[in-house]
Amino acid sequence: MHFLCITSNEAQVTEQLSTLLLPEPADIPDKYDQTNDSIDRQVCNLWIRKWTDAITLPKPNFSYAMNQIAFQPEHLERLMFYGTFQPVNFFPDGRYFPFLVCEVMSAKGNMNNCHQQAVKGAITAVKGIVPLCAYADLGALDDIEARILCYSIENNHERLKILEHFFTRENCEIRYYNYKLFHGELEEDVMEIVGSDCQRVIWSKALAIMREILDDFYKTH
Repeated sequence: MHFLCITSNEAQVTEQLSTLLLPEPADIPDKYDQTNDSIDRQVCNLWIRKWTDAITLPKPNFSYAMNQIAFQPEHLERLMFYGTFQPVNFFPDGRYFPFLVCEVMSAKGNMNNCHQQAVKGAITAVKGIVPLCAYADLGALDDIEARILCYSIENNHERLKILEHFFTRENCEIRYYNYKLFHGELEEDVMEIVGSDCQRVIWSKALAIMREILDDFYKTH
């Protein structure tokens, strides 16, 4: 572990420590890298877009976005044309439209800072979808208004919070909101259960939500 800390960057240390503390949730990214080519995970990657009111660019510890495989060739052509007016990439290597951002702090980390960073990334993700829909079909905004467009996870290895992010229009002004989907103590949420077949199973409501996001939500996204 000492060798890891002196030879790795912050993101690598965070990822390895997460594997030790929460082995099952930390395994999710690797499994999805192998089973779903259209989902791409970015680790501590500085985004090239930001919410206009933010001072700095988002840099979540983890973020899940769509790569080019998720699009048909004609969709990529339309995105490229739209990109001449407004950037559609969120990452330097051409990843699109994040739908899940994760911020991880140490146990003594400031959760307020964690929250602000997570929300900054999630609002940026939502704000990338709204003008694109308005450009493609102004009526499409009616279909996505008040619908969940991104999730964020905040975790300091003691507490974990999952937020849903969406927008509404009020007097022709777009406003961005988040709603608390889950907030709990990890010690209470992550439990070890021995099934009827005597097999050890890790149960977690937060983990179940994350799996649902990666299994189903990204398709709607």
